[in-house]
Amino acid sequence: MAKIDEKLNINMIEHSLTKKRAIIYLILCTVCPFIFCFINTVTQDDLNFTTLVAFSIYYGRVLETFVFCLLIGLLIVKLKVINDYLSVFIYNKDGGKKWFTMSRKETSKRKVNINYIGSVSYENVKIRELAKAYCMIGETCEAVNCVFNFQILMTLMSTFMVIVLTIWSSIYYFRNDDSSYALIRIIVWCAVETFLIGTLCCFSEYILIKRNCTKFLVNEIIMNYDLPSTMRVQAKAFMELIDVWPLYISVFDMLRLDIKLMLKFISVATTYLIVIIQISHFM
Repeated sequence: MAKIDEKLNINMIEHSLTKKRAIIYLILCTVCPFIFCFINTVTQDDLNFTTLVAFSIYYGRVLETFVFCLLIGLLIVKLKVINDYLSVFIYNKDGGKKWFTMSRKETSKRKVNINYIGSVSYENVKIRELAKAYCMIGETCEAVNCVFNFQILMTLMSTFMVIVLTIWSSIYYFRNDDSSYALIRIIVWCAVETFLIGTLCCFSEYILIKRNCTKFLVNEIIMNYDLPSTMRVQAKAFMELIDVWPLYISVFDMLRLDIKLMLKFISVATTYLIVIIQISHFM
Protein backbone atom coordinates (compact mmCIF):
# COMPACT_ATOMS: atom_id res chain seq x y z
CA MET A 1 0.00 0.00 0.00
CA ALA A 2 2.80 2.43 0.89
CA LYS A 3 4.63 1.77 -2.38
CA ILE A 4 1.46 2.45 -4.34
CA ASP A 5 0.92 5.72 -2.45
CA GLU A 6 4.49 6.78 -3.14
CA LYS A 7 4.18 6.06 -6.85
CA LEU A 8 0.86 7.92 -7.13
CA ASN A 9 1.95 10.90 -4.96
CA ILE A 10 -0.89 10.38 -2.49
CA ASN A 11 -0.31 12.77 0.39
CA MET A 12 -1.01 12.47 4.11
CA ILE A 13 -4.16 14.63 3.89
CA GLU A 14 -5.92 11.97 1.85
CA HIS A 15 -4.70 9.34 4.32
CA SER A 16 -6.19 11.31 7.21
CA LEU A 17 -9.55 11.57 5.41
CA THR A 18 -9.52 7.81 4.79
CA LYS A 19 -8.59 7.21 8.41
CA LYS A 20 -11.51 9.32 9.63
CA ARG A 21 -13.93 7.37 7.43
CA ALA A 22 -12.49 4.08 8.68
CA ILE A 23 -12.99 5.16 12.31
CA ILE A 24 -16.60 6.13 11.58
CA TYR A 25 -17.29 2.80 9.87
CA LEU A 26 -15.64 0.92 12.74
CA ILE A 27 -17.88 2.70 15.25
CA LEU A 28 -20.94 1.81 13.17
CA CYS A 29 -19.80 -1.83 12.89
CA THR A 30 -19.47 -1.92 16.68
CA VAL A 31 -22.65 -0.08 17.61
CA CYS A 32 -25.02 -1.82 15.18
CA PRO A 33 -24.39 -5.40 16.45
CA PHE A 34 -24.98 -4.24 20.02
CA ILE A 35 -28.25 -2.64 18.96
CA PHE A 36 -29.32 -5.90 17.32
CA CYS A 37 -28.27 -7.79 20.44
CA PHE A 38 -30.36 -5.42 22.54
CA ILE A 39 -33.37 -6.00 20.27
CA ASN A 40 -32.80 -9.72 20.53
CA THR A 41 -32.63 -9.49 24.34
CA VAL A 42 -35.78 -7.39 24.61
CA THR A 43 -37.81 -9.72 22.38
CA GLN A 44 -36.55 -12.83 24.17
CA ASP A 45 -37.87 -14.11 27.47
CA ASP A 46 -34.47 -15.03 28.89
CA LEU A 47 -30.87 -14.39 27.86
CA ASN A 48 -29.10 -17.75 27.78
CA PHE A 49 -25.48 -18.71 27.15
CA THR A 50 -26.17 -19.80 23.55
CA THR A 51 -27.33 -16.31 22.62
CA LEU A 52 -24.13 -14.75 23.96
CA VAL A 53 -21.96 -17.21 22.05
CA ALA A 54 -23.90 -16.61 18.84
CA PHE A 55 -23.55 -12.85 19.29
CA SER A 56 -19.77 -13.07 19.87
CA ILE A 57 -19.35 -15.18 16.72
CA TYR A 58 -21.48 -12.77 14.72
CA TYR A 59 -19.51 -9.77 16.00
CA GLY A 60 -16.27 -11.46 14.90
CA ARG A 61 -17.73 -11.93 11.41
CA VAL A 62 -18.67 -8.25 11.33
CA LEU A 63 -15.10 -7.24 12.17
CA GLU A 64 -13.72 -9.56 9.48
CA THR A 65 -16.10 -8.03 6.95
CA PHE A 66 -15.01 -4.56 8.07
CA VAL A 67 -11.32 -5.35 7.53
CA PHE A 68 -12.02 -6.80 4.08
CA CYS A 69 -14.09 -3.77 3.04
CA LEU A 70 -11.43 -1.43 4.45
CA LEU A 71 -8.68 -3.00 2.33
CA ILE A 72 -10.83 -3.02 -0.80
CA GLY A 73 -11.82 0.58 -0.06
CA LEU A 74 -8.16 1.63 0.08
CA LEU A 75 -7.59 0.01 -3.32
CA ILE A 76 -10.66 1.81 -4.68
CA VAL A 77 -9.21 5.15 -3.52
CA LYS A 78 -5.95 4.42 -5.33
CA LEU A 79 -7.81 3.43 -8.49
CA LYS A 80 -9.77 6.67 -8.28
CA VAL A 81 -6.49 8.62 -8.15
CA ILE A 82 -5.29 6.86 -11.31
CA ASN A 83 -8.60 7.68 -13.01
CA ASP A 84 -8.26 11.32 -11.94
CA TYR A 85 -4.80 11.58 -13.48
CA LEU A 86 -5.98 9.99 -16.73
CA SER A 87 -9.08 12.18 -16.86
CA VAL A 88 -7.15 15.42 -16.45
CA PHE A 89 -4.68 14.39 -19.14
CA ILE A 90 -7.39 13.42 -21.62
CA TYR A 91 -10.02 16.08 -21.11
CA ASN A 92 -8.29 19.06 -19.56
CA LYS A 93 -4.77 19.20 -20.98
CA ASP A 94 -5.64 22.00 -23.40
CA GLY A 95 -8.20 23.77 -21.26
CA GLY A 96 -11.03 22.03 -23.06
CA LYS A 97 -13.98 20.22 -21.56
CA LYS A 98 -13.51 18.92 -18.05
CA TRP A 99 -14.78 15.37 -17.64
CA PHE A 100 -13.58 15.09 -14.05
CA THR A 101 -14.40 17.98 -11.75
CA MET A 102 -13.18 18.80 -8.27
CA SER A 103 -14.57 21.39 -5.91
CA ARG A 104 -12.32 24.17 -4.60
CA LYS A 105 -12.37 22.66 -1.15
CA GLU A 106 -11.20 19.28 -2.45
CA THR A 107 -8.57 20.93 -4.66
CA SER A 108 -7.12 22.86 -1.74
CA LYS A 109 -6.98 19.75 0.43
CA ARG A 110 -5.32 17.65 -2.22
CA LYS A 111 -1.88 19.22 -2.62
CA VAL A 112 -0.51 16.89 -5.26
CA ASN A 113 0.27 17.53 -8.89
CA ILE A 114 -3.07 16.70 -10.46
CA ASN A 115 -1.51 16.84 -13.96
CA TYR A 116 0.50 13.72 -13.18
CA ILE A 117 1.14 12.66 -16.78
CA GLY A 118 2.28 16.10 -17.86
CA SER A 119 2.68 17.46 -21.37
CA VAL A 120 2.53 15.50 -24.59
CA SER A 121 5.96 14.43 -25.77
CA TYR A 122 7.87 11.44 -27.06
CA GLU A 123 9.93 11.27 -23.85
CA ASN A 124 6.91 11.19 -21.52
CA VAL A 125 6.73 7.85 -19.65
CA LYS A 126 4.18 8.74 -16.97
CA ILE A 127 1.54 6.44 -18.45
CA ARG A 128 3.95 3.57 -17.88
CA GLU A 129 4.30 4.65 -14.24
CA LEU A 130 0.53 4.60 -13.83
CA ALA A 131 0.49 1.13 -15.39
CA LYS A 132 3.04 -0.03 -12.81
CA ALA A 133 0.86 1.39 -10.03
CA TYR A 134 -2.17 -0.45 -11.44
CA CYS A 135 -0.15 -3.69 -11.56
CA MET A 136 0.71 -3.22 -7.88
CA ILE A 137 -2.98 -2.64 -7.12
CA GLY A 138 -3.83 -5.88 -8.95
CA GLU A 139 -1.24 -7.84 -6.98
CA THR A 140 -2.54 -6.39 -3.70
CA CYS A 141 -6.14 -7.18 -4.63
CA GLU A 142 -5.20 -10.78 -5.38
CA ALA A 143 -3.39 -11.05 -2.03
CA VAL A 144 -6.44 -9.69 -0.18
CA ASN A 145 -8.64 -12.16 -2.05
CA CYS A 146 -6.40 -15.10 -1.10
CA VAL A 147 -6.39 -14.09 2.58
CA PHE A 148 -10.18 -13.70 2.80
CA ASN A 149 -11.21 -16.63 0.59
CA PHE A 150 -12.16 -18.89 3.50
CA GLN A 151 -13.84 -16.09 5.44
CA ILE A 152 -16.03 -15.13 2.47
CA LEU A 153 -16.95 -18.77 1.85
CA MET A 154 -17.94 -19.26 5.50
CA THR A 155 -19.95 -16.03 5.44
CA LEU A 156 -21.89 -17.17 2.37
CA MET A 157 -22.58 -20.64 3.76
CA SER A 158 -23.50 -19.53 7.27
CA THR A 159 -25.71 -16.70 6.00
CA PHE A 160 -27.58 -19.05 3.68
CA MET A 161 -28.10 -21.65 6.43
CA VAL A 162 -29.22 -19.03 8.94
CA ILE A 163 -31.72 -17.55 6.50
CA VAL A 164 -33.15 -20.98 5.61
CA LEU A 165 -33.52 -21.89 9.29
CA THR A 166 -35.00 -18.54 10.23
CA ILE A 167 -37.51 -18.76 7.38
CA TRP A 168 -38.58 -22.18 8.65
CA SER A 169 -38.84 -20.84 12.21
CA SER A 170 -40.75 -17.76 11.09
CA ILE A 171 -43.45 -19.95 9.51
CA TYR A 172 -43.81 -21.79 12.81
CA TYR A 173 -43.98 -18.59 14.84
CA PHE A 174 -46.31 -16.93 12.36
CA ARG A 175 -48.98 -19.53 13.16
CA ASN A 176 -48.61 -18.80 16.85
CA ASP A 177 -50.30 -15.55 17.83
CA ASP A 178 -48.27 -15.28 21.05
CA SER A 179 -44.89 -15.30 19.30
CA SER A 180 -44.85 -11.90 17.60
CA TYR A 181 -41.64 -10.85 19.39
CA ALA A 182 -39.85 -13.98 18.24
CA LEU A 183 -40.97 -13.28 14.67
CA ILE A 184 -39.58 -9.74 14.90
CA ARG A 185 -36.27 -11.10 16.18
CA ILE A 186 -36.07 -13.56 13.29
CA ILE A 187 -36.78 -10.87 10.71
CA VAL A 188 -34.11 -8.61 12.21
CA TRP A 189 -31.44 -11.30 12.11
CA CYS A 190 -32.36 -12.23 8.54
CA ALA A 191 -31.92 -8.60 7.53
CA VAL A 192 -28.58 -8.39 9.35
CA GLU A 193 -27.22 -11.55 7.73
CA THR A 194 -28.30 -10.33 4.29
CA PHE A 195 -26.67 -6.96 4.98
CA LEU A 196 -23.27 -8.63 5.48
CA ILE A 197 -23.45 -10.32 2.09
CA GLY A 198 -24.70 -7.11 0.50
CA THR A 199 -21.77 -5.13 1.92
CA LEU A 200 -19.22 -7.60 0.55
CA CYS A 201 -20.89 -7.61 -2.86
CA CYS A 202 -21.17 -3.81 -3.05
CA PHE A 203 -17.47 -3.21 -2.34
CA SER A 204 -16.46 -5.92 -4.80
CA GLU A 205 -18.75 -4.44 -7.44
CA TYR A 206 -17.49 -0.90 -6.84
CA ILE A 207 -13.86 -1.80 -7.48
CA LEU A 208 -14.98 -3.41 -10.75
CA ILE A 209 -16.72 -0.16 -11.70
CA LYS A 210 -13.53 1.80 -11.07
CA ARG A 211 -11.54 -0.75 -13.07
CA ASN A 212 -13.93 -0.41 -16.02
CA CYS A 213 -13.58 3.37 -15.78
CA THR A 214 -9.80 2.99 -15.94
CA LYS A 215 -10.15 0.77 -19.00
CA PHE A 216 -12.37 3.35 -20.71
CA LEU A 217 -9.91 6.17 -20.05
CA VAL A 218 -6.91 4.18 -21.27
CA ASN A 219 -8.84 3.30 -24.42
CA GLU A 220 -9.40 7.01 -25.00
CA ILE A 221 -5.62 7.53 -25.03
CA ILE A 222 -5.11 4.61 -27.40
CA MET A 223 -7.71 5.94 -29.85
CA ASN A 224 -6.21 9.44 -29.86
CA TYR A 225 -3.96 9.32 -32.94
CA ASP A 226 -2.73 12.86 -32.33
CA LEU A 227 -0.61 11.63 -29.45
CA PRO A 228 2.97 10.46 -29.99
CA SER A 229 3.36 6.80 -30.79
CA THR A 230 5.40 6.20 -27.63
CA MET A 231 2.54 7.35 -25.40
CA ARG A 232 0.02 5.24 -27.29
CA VAL A 233 2.28 2.20 -26.98
CA GLN A 234 2.40 2.77 -23.22
CA ALA A 235 -1.39 2.99 -23.17
CA LYS A 236 -1.66 -0.29 -25.10
CA ALA A 237 0.60 -1.98 -22.55
CA PHE A 238 -1.57 -0.47 -19.81
CA MET A 239 -4.66 -1.98 -21.47
CA GLU A 240 -3.02 -5.41 -21.47
CA LEU A 241 -2.33 -5.05 -17.74
CA ILE A 242 -5.98 -4.18 -17.14
CA ASP A 243 -6.97 -7.40 -18.90
CA VAL A 244 -4.43 -9.39 -16.86
CA TRP A 245 -5.67 -7.92 -13.55
CA PRO A 246 -9.50 -7.82 -13.76
CA LEU A 247 -9.70 -6.98 -10.00
CA TYR A 248 -12.70 -9.19 -9.31
CA ILE A 249 -13.11 -10.94 -5.96
CA SER A 250 -13.80 -14.66 -6.15
CA VAL A 251 -14.44 -17.45 -3.66
CA PHE A 252 -11.75 -20.06 -4.42
CA ASP A 253 -12.30 -19.30 -8.14
CA MET A 254 -15.80 -20.80 -7.87
CA LEU A 255 -17.99 -17.73 -7.38
CA ARG A 256 -17.49 -14.09 -8.24
CA LEU A 257 -18.45 -11.65 -5.53
CA ASP A 258 -20.57 -8.97 -7.20
CA ILE A 259 -24.11 -7.66 -7.40
CA LYS A 260 -25.16 -10.63 -9.55
CA LEU A 261 -24.20 -13.00 -6.72
CA MET A 262 -26.34 -10.97 -4.33
CA LEU A 263 -29.33 -11.23 -6.66
CA LYS A 264 -28.76 -14.98 -7.07
CA PHE A 265 -28.54 -15.32 -3.29
CA ILE A 266 -31.89 -13.57 -2.82
CA SER A 267 -33.40 -15.68 -5.61
CA VAL A 268 -32.28 -18.96 -4.02
CA ALA A 269 -33.53 -17.85 -0.59
CA THR A 270 -36.90 -16.94 -2.09
CA THR A 271 -37.10 -20.34 -3.80
CA TYR A 272 -36.45 -22.11 -0.50
CA LEU A 273 -39.09 -19.93 1.15
CA ILE A 274 -41.68 -21.10 -1.39
CA VAL A 275 -40.62 -24.73 -0.96
CA ILE A 276 -40.77 -24.51 2.84
CA ILE A 277 -44.21 -22.90 2.72
CA GLN A 278 -45.49 -25.73 0.53
CA ILE A 279 -43.97 -28.43 2.75
CA SER A 280 -45.29 -26.83 5.92
CA HIS A 281 -48.90 -27.51 4.84
CA PHE A 282 -48.28 -31.25 5.06
CA MET A 283 -46.83 -31.11 8.57
